[in-house]
Amino acid sequence: IRRAYGSSAFVLHDAALLLAHRGQIDDAARVSAYAERVYASMGRKPRPVALRNQERLRLLLSNQRSTEELVRLSDEGRALTDDQGCTLAFPPLVKGAKGMAK
Repeated sequence: IRRAYGSSAFVLHDAALLLAHRGQIDDAARVSAYAERVYASMGRKPRPVALRNQERLRLLLSNQRSTEELVRLSDEGRALTDDQGCTLAFPPLVKGAKGMAK
């Protein structure tokens, strides 16, 4: 995605919601925070559908994790490098492929 478009920002909130629906709640919270940081650094706002996904995700996360856990996960997400954020958002499809170490 980055190679084709120069940024994965336009699909990060979608990826975070997908991770949450797959049961990867902590990773979804991290990717969401990473997405917010990416958009802020670009001086852009997410598209309307991404904002709706972000709100759905926030509700889901708040039902799954405590406020303290969400703050910690958000801090971790904002600290991700671009490579780490993209690897977390778009994990390798092949078993055994290298991904982000946890």
